[in-house]
Amino acid sequence: MSDSFVPFDSIRDRVASVLGAVRTPGGLLPLYLVRNLRGRVRISVSQALEEDEGCRAALRSLAGKLSDALGPHGYPADDGVLYLDEPMLAMLHEAAKPLAGLPQVFWIDRLMTGGDWWTVDAKRTEGTPQRYTFYSVKGGVGRTTTAAVLAGRLADQGERVLVVDLDLESPGLSSAVLDEAPHPPFGVSDWFVEDLVGQGDA
Repeated sequence: MSDSFVPFDSIRDRVASVLGAVRTPGGLLPLYLVRNLRGRVRISVSQALEEDEGCRAALRSLAGKLSDALGPHGYPADDGVLYLDEPMLAMLHEAAKPLAGLPQVFWIDRLMTGGDWWTVDAKRTEGTPQRYTFYSVKGGVGRTTTAAVLAGRLADQGERVLVVDLDLESPGLSSAVLDEAPHPPFGVSDWFVEDLVGQGDA
């Protein structure tokens, strides 16, 4: 693994470290750090700041520092700042969470909603392995437990079983079916987010 590899799980801490190390002029606040669906982080601020050359330069400098710290999870300095009108900033603020220890600095994760699992083709192609999907919009209904029990039962019957946990919020299937020792350092969710920025192989 190269030194340039920036894991998804470290992004928020790296952002906080960069912002904690620089003295952000009060005139630039509030700052919104928005992580988009591809896991890349960009600064969002009031459109009013775009008219001020000093503010633009300071924001570009900050975006450059973030770019250096975040690697492929960041944006180049020239593309690292979005200037938004007040209604859009107000909408962002509704979804924002304060970044610990940094007054007037907020974090927003842009999450995909409304995914339609019902469009998955249920037809089985001859010769392909049988697949089961355990899906629910509500947590705590026993998907993980059911998947682990079914996988164990099939394995006991001599079947070869591959179990994939795609619960991005609270994956826990590996601890239900594996001992502590063979746990890999990364999982499926890690691969998805890293591959979005070209780091899948790393």
